[in-house]
Amino acid sequence: MAEPIINLENINVLFNQTSTAVTAVKNVTLQVNKGEIYGVVGYSGAGKSTLVRVINLLQLPTSGKVEVNGDVLFEKNDTVSKRIGAKDLRVKRRNIGMIFQHFNLLEEKTVLRNVEFALRHSQKKEKEITDRAIRLLKLVGLEDRKDFYPAQLSGGQQQRVAIARALANDPEILISDEATSALDPKSTVQILDLLKRINRELGLTIVLITHQMEAVKQVADKIAVMSSGEIIERGDLVNVFTHPQKELTKELIGTKGELAKAIHLLDKDAIENLNHEEWELVHLTYTGQDVVDPIAATLYKKFDVEVSIIFGNVDELRGTPVGTLFVTLKGDAKSRQNAVDYLKQVGVDVDEYNSKEVIA
Repeated sequence: MAEPIINLENINVLFNQTSTAVTAVKNVTLQVNKGEIYGVVGYSGAGKSTLVRVINLLQLPTSGKVEVNGDVLFEKNDTVSKRIGAKDLRVKRRNIGMIFQHFNLLEEKTVLRNVEFALRHSQKKEKEITDRAIRLLKLVGLEDRKDFYPAQLSGGQQQRVAIARALANDPEILISDEATSALDPKSTVQILDLLKRINRELGLTIVLITHQMEAVKQVADKIAVMSSGEIIERGDLVNVFTHPQKELTKELIGTKGELAKAIHLLDKDAIENLNHEEWELVHLTYTGQDVVDPIAATLYKKFDVEVSIIFGNVDELRGTPVGTLFVTLKGDAKSRQNAVDYLKQVGVDVDEYNSKEVIA
């Protein structure tokens, strides 16, 4: 089993506000393996940004253990209280790059000088610093913009500069804190593609903090869902998307919204004339391109169950096609149950919605 490059154990973060203490992170344990893109997802106020700032101690935990690349940076519990020294922490932080929603570029400096600025405390000579900055700008596709100023760049280009700057000290870990939230959809896709590429080419471990499920769908290997300071669900990207357990996860993924859409699209007149025991609405989730193609014919032939497709779509999650379909199954209860059992046997995840609930 791979050793985690980031190991957070029982992390708590409390903020004192007047006479009360607010718990921003509650007893969170999280491991990220080397080379992974790990997405931490949740709505604003979930505690995800506070949690990741613990990794390099930009946010000091109230208790817990922070271990990065085998070195304990912080540990505090009933029996232990220790923290890495300021000088050593500065060295460790150079191994952890960060990019943010707001690019934090120096407006009075050129693109090249912005990247060079990250190397101001290195032992490199001036020519070495410039050469490295140019190589990084080439990596992010902005070598021809090195003499521009931030105000002359688009939002996506400014974020590319910020990524180049974050890579200046050759870190092993890159933390992306809502880095695509301020970008238009096209720039978001481009930045995510860039992160995926540097993860692959540089072997960089990336922790992606976002409220945008589309972002993690595009690049993450694993995800954790946060709510009220706690991780409520975690796992492999495809597994979480195809088998979400928590209502919040279903909401973030869009399953609850898709259900509402499916109900809206149903032919209400036809449904109300049906016996409530003769049909049900079913949500099917499957991996692979050809799993569902013969379903309608197969269920009718094998079980005398009619299948009507309401709507569906196919996403690609890290190269794996994942399909979703909302269909109605019409037939007697036993036949429908046999059909559902068959679907599960061939690897289709099935959520059933009683007809009485649908038309309520």
